[in-house]
Amino acid sequence: MPQRTHRNSSLFWKTFWISVGCLGLIFAVFYFWTLRPVSNVSHNEVSVPIEESYTPQVSDNQNILVIGCDERSQPAKFFLLLRFDAEDNCCYVTPLPPEAEATVNVKTMSITEHYDYGGYEYAVSAAENLFLIHIQKYVRIDKSGIAALVDYFGGMEIDLSRGVETEHYQFESTKQRIDGDRMAELLLLGDTNLNGELTCAYINQCMTEALVEKRSNFYSALFNQCDTNFTNLDLSNLVTPIKRFFARSEEKAIPVLLDGDYFDDGERFTPNEDSVKEIQELFQ
Repeated sequence: MPQRTHRNSSLFWKTFWISVGCLGLIFAVFYFWTLRPVSNVSHNEVSVPIEESYTPQVSDNQNILVIGCDERSQPAKFFLLLRFDAEDNCCYVTPLPPEAEATVNVKTMSITEHYDYGGYEYAVSAAENLFLIHIQKYVRIDKSGIAALVDYFGGMEIDLSRGVETEHYQFESTKQRIDGDRMAELLLLGDTNLNGELTCAYINQCMTEALVEKRSNFYSALFNQCDTNFTNLDLSNLVTPIKRFFARSEEKAIPVLLDGDYFDDGERFTPNEDSVKEIQELFQ
């Protein structure tokens, strides 16, 4: 009888410890899958990139008149009408013939004459009245400012369809890399179509994604080299559409030329109505 009791006791303890082991294994599996610390989960969630959501607003669009001079206190040599279009994520570039006629305060004169008479305010009004649009900002830049903003990026490439001669340089009809001084002389020739090509080339080559992290330095250079009514607050409010524009992989600048006819030996330019309407629709 004592021998049977010993055997029953031994079987009981074997069964007990096997059960404990099984329960421990089950608990370990359960713990691994459900109760393990959540720090790993949190780490994984942080590493997942979150795409910034942005819906372009009409108020993000900006019409800008660029005025180019030998020196900022001297007469204007060229005018460029730019539209930063946040909805299309591109920049429309319209070079304006300085001889283009427009009416401001019942006085019809060329844009250059309006500028000579009333400064940038009258030049802006002339362009607004010509196309029946609103221009939010202006930028006035001179020869040294153009050179500095091109050299800021280490120069740029141009591809001329014809040879061009300036006061100090001669350019062949080929692809070439130029510095800021050469870019300034080309722009200040006042060749309207050429200015459109050069401006588009500058925007496409320099306004890239690499500028996103360095845009504050570029803005400082811009403010130092130009007269403008842009403010740091304006640029801060546009930070998301500007970053989106810089990140665009396709060509960012789209030229839109103003057609028309010169008369009075080239002293006057009358825009074509259909061309004016096309630009008006883009810039409204």
